[in-house]
Amino acid sequence: MDVGAIVLVGLESAISQIIVIIELTQATPPMPESVQTSRLQQAIDSVESLSLEEQNLVVEILLKRLQRKRREQLLQEIGEVRQEASQGVIKFGSVDDFLKELDT
Repeated sequence: MDVGAIVLVGLESAISQIIVIIELTQATPPMPESVQTSRLQQAIDSVESLSLEEQNLVVEILLKRLQRKRREQLLQEIGEVRQEASQGVIKFGSVDDFLKELDT
């Protein structure tokens, strides 16, 4: 295994740890702030231990993953709206129609 491959394996490991920490923080019920700060600090410390180039790579990877997750979330929401529209749950009209509906 060459040096570049070793660096990539170490980088992948650090990124995986950060993602697990972020997902655990988001997926679990609220924890005391000190515990959340501790997990976040661990993630930050992991990234800070990398070279500047590796830190930039981590940022790029995380941004792409966040964009992908947001895109997936938007697609799910669009699907839900389309389903509601096809079921007649959503009503279309003007602002006046909306205001009249509120008054009734």
